[in-house]
Amino acid sequence: MLQQALADLNTAYRNFFASITGKRKGPKVGAPRLRSRKDNRPVLIAAVIVAGVFIGVNNTLTTQAVMMVAPVERPVASAAYGFVRFIGGGLAPFAAGKPAEHCNVHVPFLVGAVAILVGIAILATGHRDLMRAERNQAEVDAHARRGEPDAELVEAAEAGTGTPS
Repeated sequence: MLQQALADLNTAYRNFFASITGKRKGPKVGAPRLRSRKDNRPVLIAAVIVAGVFIGVNNTLTTQAVMMVAPVERPVASAAYGFVRFIGGGLAPFAAGKPAEHCNVHVPFLVGAVAILVGIAILATGHRDLMRAERNQAEVDAHARRGEPDAELVEAAEAGTGTPS
C-alpha cells in the first residue's frame, strides 16, 4: 500500500516536472496534490482532543508541583516557569530541525529520548522535594476541607514563600 502510494507520487512528480520543462507532450499538468483517498479527519480531530485533555491535565499537575517546590515567591516561580515553557515550545521545532538537517532525521528523537532519561534521573534524585510538596498539598487540602479561610497562607508558609498567591 505504502509502496504503491510512493510509486504514484513519483509518477505524479515526474509528470509535473516534465510538463513544466516541456518534455511532456499534451496539456500542462498541475502540481501533485498530496491527499489521502480515505478521509480520516474525524479520527484526527478525536485524537487531537483526547491528546489535548491529557496534555492539559499534565500541564496543570506539573505547574502545581513546580509552584509547591519552588524556593522563591509564587509570582516569580510562575513567571520563570512560564518563560521556560513557552520559549522552549517556540524554539523546539527550529532546534530539532537543525540536527535533522545536518546529521540524520533520527537525531532529534535520540535527543528527546536522552532528555526523558535525564528527567527520570532528576525526578528519582529529587524525591525529597516531591515528597515535601505532597505533604504540603495534603495539609492545604485538609485545611480547605475543614473550611479554614487561611489555606493559602498555610500553603505559602509551608512552601517557604511567606506570601499567599
